[in-house]
Amino acid sequence: MPCSKWSSARLGRLPGRWILRNHGITLAGPPVTDLVDVVPPQALRETMREMLPGLMEDLRTWARFDIAWSQRYAVTTYCRALFTLHTGEVTSKRGALEWARETLDPRWRPLLTQVIQDRELGWDPTDPPRPGSLEAMYAFGVYAESFAG
Repeated sequence: MPCSKWSSARLGRLPGRWILRNHGITLAGPPVTDLVDVVPPQALRETMREMLPGLMEDLRTWARFDIAWSQRYAVTTYCRALFTLHTGEVTSKRGALEWARETLDPRWRPLLTQVIQDRELGWDPTDPPRPGSLEAMYAFGVYAESFAG
């Protein structure tokens, strides 16, 4: 029987539990699959459906959008949510961005390509978003949130 400590707040979020179960590495003790229950794909999808409509509002509570990193983070987070909604699995940030660029409406390819290229720039509190990228981010957010319905 799985240990209840793996359902704690720290690991209680379904995407984190999915990653731990599917990609966790056992250094000592029982295999991680003996400790963490399977996370059903439908449960992951429902989590994303619930999260998407309030995502931008949540980001605005702590992220400054006059910094390029925040714009990249928002787009990446939307892509990860859409990937999970579509597949019932969790992927890396880059994997989600590449999936979105190849799968979603082609009008988003310039924004997604820009985010993929600029992710390597990392955090720089003096780096403003590229011209037009904030507007594109907000539009992409509306587009992504439409999948929650």
